[in-house]
Amino acid sequence: AASTAVPEVVKALPAETVLEVLIPIFIKLSGEPQESVALNWVGNIGVLAKTLRPEQSAQHLVASVEQFCSARSWRVRFSVAQCFKDLPLGFDAKTVQSVILPLYCELLRDPEGEVRSAASEHVEVVCEVVGSDSFTSSAIPVITGLIEMDQQRAVRLNLAKAIVSDRVVKTVQGNAAKEYLLPLWEQLLRNANSLCAPEVRLIILEGIDRIIGVLGGASVAQSWTSLLKDLFETSRRHTGGQNDMSMNANMNGMGGGEDVEYPQWRLRVAVIHALGCLAGTGDSGVDRLIVEVWASSLSDEVFEVRLTAAKLLGQFAKGDSPVGPNKVATLFTPRLIEFFKQSKQKYHQRVVFVHAFRYLLESDSGLAEPLFGFFEKCLEDKVANVRLTAARVLGEVTNEAVYEKFSRLLGTLAQDHDPDVCEAARSCAQRHST
Repeated sequence: AASTAVPEVVKALPAETVLEVLIPIFIKLSGEPQESVALNWVGNIGVLAKTLRPEQSAQHLVASVEQFCSARSWRVRFSVAQCFKDLPLGFDAKTVQSVILPLYCELLRDPEGEVRSAASEHVEVVCEVVGSDSFTSSAIPVITGLIEMDQQRAVRLNLAKAIVSDRVVKTVQGNAAKEYLLPLWEQLLRNANSLCAPEVRLIILEGIDRIIGVLGGASVAQSWTSLLKDLFETSRRHTGGQNDMSMNANMNGMGGGEDVEYPQWRLRVAVIHALGCLAGTGDSGVDRLIVEVWASSLSDEVFEVRLTAAKLLGQFAKGDSPVGPNKVATLFTPRLIEFFKQSKQKYHQRVVFVHAFRYLLESDSGLAEPLFGFFEKCLEDKVANVRLTAARVLGEVTNEAVYEKFSRLLGTLAQDHDPDVCEAARSCAQRHST
């Protein structure tokens, strides 16, 4: 019980008092034969190291850190591994390089998965403290081995998050990033047979902005075009029945447990986002792939993927977009029109057309004009869900001239046999009347 109060107690005490009073108690009780007591005190070593001056920590706590990291009990090693959020910050640079970093690498190699998992949570802190050269020479070889061989799920996820984090990417830059981080990013994206592959791929792709910041958009586009295409196609082959109905059932608590294929559709969303970030790099292969993936995503079985594609169209249509209105008009709008014409038997495609129309209209009303006739058909669609979506989108239109083109249909919609459509039409009319 006393050990749990240590973090608060040290805040109220000067460093000298901590050194004279608490450190002897800590050293004694962290070696207590009753392991439950000892473990609680071991877990305080990080906070104590941060409280003391670096030279005091080096003199009085290094021996304890070494003892804990090499303890026979994996629980002791686990407890000290959890402290590496604070431990590297409590010692001088020389001690960190010569003692703390090697001990940390040993914890990453620990035979016990729980210990490796705890240690892998603090890669970012260690990287930032030790600097690029020491991190790449000492920690990266260990991390590479873990990514290749470790079957502990938490370890792989923690390492994936770390190597695309702000702190690591800002520390390991330039040629060092290309030499040491790029191979790890690509390995996690390519290794389809590894444990929790969809999740780690998703983590890497969600860090695409930082990766582009390090390597440059043109370099990423040149290296990863085929990889992104393969990832998108692979994720479509592994949907595991994750259609709109099963996804909604799981989200509403109706599913029978965690859906292990859930990350697959999220991976497609991440690929779409990544391609959006690579747009405008001047790489013809990326430009072709963007149009191909975007068009394919409009008919995806998962709504979030379709909606992401619709949003991407609006993003590209903005005047400051690297794609720009001209390319949208020549490359994307004709494909969207053709998509609508082929959607007669698939009402969910007409729904996503309405969303694409909305985002295009928000960005550039002129670009949306060729779609006006098709949007009007959606307001008169035989499927209530299409009419409902169109009525709601019309209610959000801020361009009064555009609204007036379709307002004549609101009277009919306000008398619709579907109560939701009626309500949407009346709300639309009321919003624009005020």
